[in-house]
Parts: sequence; C-alpha cells; structure tokens
Amino acid sequence: MLSSSVAANYRAACRASSTAEFAAKVGVVLEESGIVPAQRLAHLKQEATELTAILSSIRKSSTNKKATL
Repeated sequence: MLSSSVAANYRAACRASSTAEFAAKVGVVLEESGIVPAQRLAHLKQEATELTAILSSIRKSSTNKKATL
C-alpha cells in the first residue's frame, strides 16, 4: 500500500505545467515509494544469499566446536 504522500505527489505530477516539472515530481514519487529497481533488487538478493551462507557456516562451525568440547 502506498502512502498518501506518494499519491498526493503523483497527483501533483499529473497536474505539472511542463515536462521538466512532471519529471521532477515523478522523481519525488519514486523516492518516496520505496520501490527498488529490478537490477538493484537482484544485487540485494545475491548479497542476502551470500550473507546467509556465511552465517550458516559460522553457526555450523560453532555448533561442531561445542560438540567436541
């Protein structure tokens, strides 16, 4: 669900008096919407996968060390 400020800014963009004003206001809408571009999202997903692997390895390693003590 989008916030009311996103909707208000989109409405203001639709009422822009020039292409430059429209582009600027749509930029504000994008910033406030929290939408992540697909390319950035793929990078974040890869990073999350790598961090999960690292943390899982640390957990497994620490569990194995406790078992041998």
